[in-house]
Amino acid sequence: MKSRRSKILFIVFLAIVVLMAGIAYCLFLHPFWANSGTQAEDGQSDYADQFHIEQYVSDHDEDGDGVNDQTDMLQSTRDYIATKPKYKSKYYSSGYPDDGYGVCTDVVAFACKGSG
Repeated sequence: MKSRRSKILFIVFLAIVVLMAGIAYCLFLHPFWANSGTQAEDGQSDYADQFHIEQYVSDHDEDGDGVNDQTDMLQSTRDYIATKPKYKSKYYSSGYPDDGYGVCTDVVAFACKGSG
């Protein structure tokens, strides 16, 4: 009985180790995830050339801060996401949520707000 229990615990332990190794590989070593979000010196994504994506840069600067709206929106989005907002699946009849939670449109709202 004890031998069977030991075998089951060993198999469960081994499965957990393999699962954690797979997660670590995906997050830190896999080429897609390890390089996501990085940019080349010219400001283009590392994948722009690989996927033949032509970079578009906006000339419009609505808020007059010297940074184009496209870059303002991207930076505002990154800044908002860095705060790690908490979300609640709920509708707010008064408009913007005021209870410390966000809703699905917050990322878009903060991106637009950052560009003016």
